[in-house]
Amino acid sequence: MTSGILLVRKPTGISSAKALYPVKRLFPGQKIGHTGTLDPFAAGLLVVLVGQATRLSRLFLTLDKRYVATVRFGRETDTHDPEGSTVREAPLPNPEAVSRMQERFIGTIEQIPPRYSALKVNGKRSYELARSGTDHSLPARPVTVYDLGLVQQTEDTFEMSVHCGSGTYIRALARDIGRASGSAAYVETLIRTAVGPFLLSDMRSVKDGETEELISIADAIIRLGSIPIIPIPDSGAERMRHGVQPEQAIDPAVLTEMTGTTYALCVTEERDAVALLERHADQSQWRFAAVFPAEDAE
Repeated sequence: MTSGILLVRKPTGISSAKALYPVKRLFPGQKIGHTGTLDPFAAGLLVVLVGQATRLSRLFLTLDKRYVATVRFGRETDTHDPEGSTVREAPLPNPEAVSRMQERFIGTIEQIPPRYSALKVNGKRSYELARSGTDHSLPARPVTVYDLGLVQQTEDTFEMSVHCGSGTYIRALARDIGRASGSAAYVETLIRTAVGPFLLSDMRSVKDGETEELISIADAIIRLGSIPIIPIPDSGAERMRHGVQPEQAIDPAVLTEMTGTTYALCVTEERDAVALLERHADQSQWRFAAVFPAEDAE
């Protein structure tokens, strides 16, 4: 199997792109992509799509995430992490006030992304503008924090667990907690522990020549839990891989019965992925979002 999903542990001190080097050596010639960048100072889980699985990026980029972060009070940096320059100092907050205040940041909140981020401003990356000294600002946008819990607290640190939606910046969350508490703060350490149903505790280190940790496309979709799986006979799978439309290869009654879902995955009797189907906006028909050729035919 040369297509699927790998759970990779990114160490601190390197970029997410560099963390993929062992995967690229393990799968030479295959397309490789991750589903959410971690900053160089951060560590933890990268969900990596290999080969044909890169066609599923739309399903993984929007998954919720879980982190454990240590927020240090007393100063704020321009990057909101330990690698930045100090831009403001303030007295330490009352620890009890900080622990009580965390509920203010649970739910859908307005968050201004860090200037040192990959978001684009007039076609340029925000971090590029910040590094060049260009004065610019990013608008606030809604993000969702499902849960924010205290793990451990000292006089000048607040270790918290965060469960949040896609697009939430933990660095910005730390900045805002610091300001709201009448102090200043930045993220000192950050570990991503989960992306959707994929857990950091489930993965092992990637080693050259070992592929047993590759999760198949079908098994990865099943883990998501929200996408129906449609088994089809090999004859139907072959027809779909050659462009026959879903309604001609699948019993129409099966498609009609699927309500309240945007996607469905067709698999062979051996659970090899055949095609990801997407429902038209008018809900009347299905179309191919991705087709997966048999791997021995690549």
